[in-house]
Amino acid sequence: MIYAGPVFTDSFVQKFSDRYKEYPEFASGNAYDIIQIYARDLPAGACTAEAMRTFIAGIKEFHGALGTYGVTDGNDFRFPVQPKTIQGGKFKFL
Repeated sequence: MIYAGPVFTDSFVQKFSDRYKEYPEFASGNAYDIIQIYARDLPAGACTAEAMRTFIAGIKEFHGALGTYGVTDGNDFRFPVQPKTIQGGKFKFL
């Protein structure tokens, strides 16, 4: 099986490895970026569905654990992926 997963930035891998003594798990970069986006940039009180949609659609160049990415005019998130396979219960880069 081949899996296309996120490409972590070197700085995220280093910070994660220093703290947890292992390589980041599959969704750790996504979780980190989501928290950073909302905690840092979400306007206070923007908790309605419409306010959230507007906020997310406005993300054009976010620099996070998965690199630089944003939302396209068609409301798709675009960011790089990396082909991997699973060997011995761990992801291996192809």
